[in-house]
Amino acid sequence: MQWDLLMIYIIVSVAVSLTTTFIVQYASWKGRNLATKEDISGITTKIEDVKLNYSEKLEDYKNRLWELQHEKGRLYEEFKIKHEILEKVIVKLNKFGSDAINHRIYAHHRNIYLALYKIGNEESDNKQYREFQVKAENSYLDFGNQSYELTALASTIKVYIDDTLGGNLLILKGKIKDSVNPKKNEDDYIQLVRSELEAKSRDSVLSTTEDEFFEDSINPDEIACFLYQLQERIKDDYRKITNK
Repeated sequence: MQWDLLMIYIIVSVAVSLTTTFIVQYASWKGRNLATKEDISGITTKIEDVKLNYSEKLEDYKNRLWELQHEKGRLYEEFKIKHEILEKVIVKLNKFGSDAINHRIYAHHRNIYLALYKIGNEESDNKQYREFQVKAENSYLDFGNQSYELTALASTIKVYIDDTLGGNLLILKGKIKDSVNPKKNEDDYIQLVRSELEAKSRDSVLSTTEDEFFEDSINPDEIACFLYQLQERIKDDYRKITNK
């Protein structure tokens, strides 16, 4: 009897112990499970916040990158325009100077042969006079066309590159233009030719240069200096674009 009671007590004790342990473990597991769900929910919320923040920063970065690329593209296009302006100025300014020199030479020989013809009345001198007259007229027309184009380029330089450099081009153009203005008229040429013929010879008359008959001659160094300044200014703009 006592043995049976002891066995029942032991069985009940074990059952109660097991039940208690299960309940405690279940409660603990249940608590952990609930905690895990809450943690996951919180972590998910934080991840979503981070994703949203990252997305906003990424979008802002894309916008700034696009703006930077757009600005770089705009600056590069401006540089191309400036480089094209430089090429045109080099060609037109050198052509302008060459036309001025040619006109001075042609006009001088025209005046010399006209004076020789009026003094000696030789038809060969009249023929030479007419030939140089045509050359002088053509060179002056070319000279005038280059002058208009340089004026337009100076205005473009003022807008796209530098106001001072645009003004300097106009000043330089004015100096070259003045160089074709004669200092001596037809009577001066006749007097000079007559005195040269009396003192020397016809060859000495034909060998005279135009420098003393026209305004100050063209200074190639001034042209080279201006082109160098314009080129350096454009190079500076290019360095700003490329950070070189």
